[in-house]
Amino acid sequence: YLTSEAWNTFNIRIVPDNVQTHLAVEVEALPSSSGLLNKVGEEILSHTMSLTLKGTINGYDIMFLRNKMHNLHYLDLTEVDVIANPYEYYQGCHTEDHRISGHAFDGTKKLISVKLPKNITYIGQSAFAHCSYLKDVTLYEGISNIDENAFFESGIERIEIPELNTVVYGASFKEKYIRESKLKDFTPKEEDKDLVKIMVLHGDLGNNETGEYNPLLFKEIEESKMDYIALGHIHKPEVIKENAITSIKDQNQSG
Repeated sequence: YLTSEAWNTFNIRIVPDNVQTHLAVEVEALPSSSGLLNKVGEEILSHTMSLTLKGTINGYDIMFLRNKMHNLHYLDLTEVDVIANPYEYYQGCHTEDHRISGHAFDGTKKLISVKLPKNITYIGQSAFAHCSYLKDVTLYEGISNIDENAFFESGIERIEIPELNTVVYGASFKEKYIRESKLKDFTPKEEDKDLVKIMVLHGDLGNNETGEYNPLLFKEIEESKMDYIALGHIHKPEVIKENAITSIKDQNQSG
């Protein structure tokens, strides 16, 4: 039971009785303080688990989100404009227009899901690094660059791209060997049933449950409900099955 997902995330689901389930706020960025903090107040924000923002934010707001909202699990920035401000929320890092700048949410330990602004074009270095419980990210096709280590050592498993009606699942190796299939007992989220479902995965494919490099079964592929699965490990192009679920072993070591 110690390896189950419910047990692994138990500590972040323990919250005080006075924690608000959800807070929706329209904010305006201020030149020298946090518009979010000024509008709502620290006590309420520090006890908020789910936050939806609309309006404008800058580095002062980023600083408060990342350092003061210790119970924040779900963050929706879809209708937010990030605007430039010289204030450094992290050493050497400040906000720029339409960007999630470097280290913006680095180390935000309890964050599980984030929806990024519709109009951002760039995700900076280590922006969501060390967010170990971060599972779901929603982003939009206007993003032209995702910088190095943007999601380093996060728990990210799922990225939704609403404009493409597509969701991408994926998993790689955190250890040298993975001896149990990452597809074992996998099912996509119910909310994804009408989306195009893609998976990027690293592993060995065959009919053998034993192996050291994520041993995947043909049966698991067929039952995964994915529309397309791209596999990486053996550097040999190969189409496994067409006209139902397509699986490819790429020449590149992807995953």
